[in-house]
Amino acid sequence: MEVQTESSGAPPQRARYYSGAVDTGHFPKGEDYNTLFDTYVIFITKEDVLGKGLPIYHVKRTIDEAGDTFNDGSYIIYVNGTLSNDNTALGRLVHDFSCLYSKDIYDETLKECVKRYKETEEGIQTMCTVMEELRNEGMQQGIKEGIKQGNKQGMQKFAELTKQLLALGRTNDLSRATEDEAYRDQLIKELAIQ
Repeated sequence: MEVQTESSGAPPQRARYYSGAVDTGHFPKGEDYNTLFDTYVIFITKEDVLGKGLPIYHVKRTIDEAGDTFNDGSYIIYVNGTLSNDNTALGRLVHDFSCLYSKDIYDETLKECVKRYKETEEGIQTMCTVMEELRNEGMQQGIKEGIKQGNKQGMQKFAELTKQLLALGRTNDLSRATEDEAYRDQLIKELAIQ
């Protein structure tokens, strides 16, 4: 579930991405597809991003030719955040998600969670620890991806260097480039390899 403050942050493609990411992240390789659990991607948006004036939108896949629902267990829900003044259960929930302080929240369970994690020293420390762990995990993933991308680019440059040196008959330069990094970099510059 995501509370989205900008309309541009909740396009259909983002919902599709989240749905796929949930399945991919929680489905072991080789597992029977029938064991996939249902997934719900829920956007609570500040504005009516789908623009039909409805309080809630349930998005389901259909078989166009038959008009039947395609029951793959993937559900997308958009909640119209303009309902925060509506005194329905949905309106009250939207209101609660927009509150900055627990004292303003209607739902008692949510009020207690917000109070514990945002208004007590222990809760704030827990949230800081969780956020730090998420940040570190993201950084590690970014480093891994950066190394992977850098290795790929390095291999591509070396392949292009090899191709050009062989075409020029410069096998001695190629041999030296395999062992001398500075010379390899010099050749890459000399041959304007990007």
